Amino acid sequence: MTGDLGGESEALRALLAGGFADWVVQIARYVELGDAGRTDSLAAMVLTTVGGENSRARVERSSRPFPEAEAWLAELVEPDGASRSRTVGSSPAR
Repeated sequence: MTGDLGGESEALRALLAGGFADWVVQIARYVELGDAGRTDSLAAMVLTTVGGENSRARVERSSRPFPEAEAWLAELVEPDGASRSRTVGSSPAR
């Protein structure tokens, strides 16, 4: 990760941090919780989840992390438990 490269990469780290912040803003547009702090926190968690699922998919040589993360995120953000009828870990119905 670029953040681990040391002080000589500060400009690149700052650029990437700005990019992540932009992604959080974009994601937050879709998960509005009525409180800016909570909304931004959830959006950041979604971004972190996406990064983690990409890492897992590469290491495990599997696409399984993607539907798992998608199902869990849907459980967290869908109102009234609308997604509770599907099994977490399975691919959501479309």
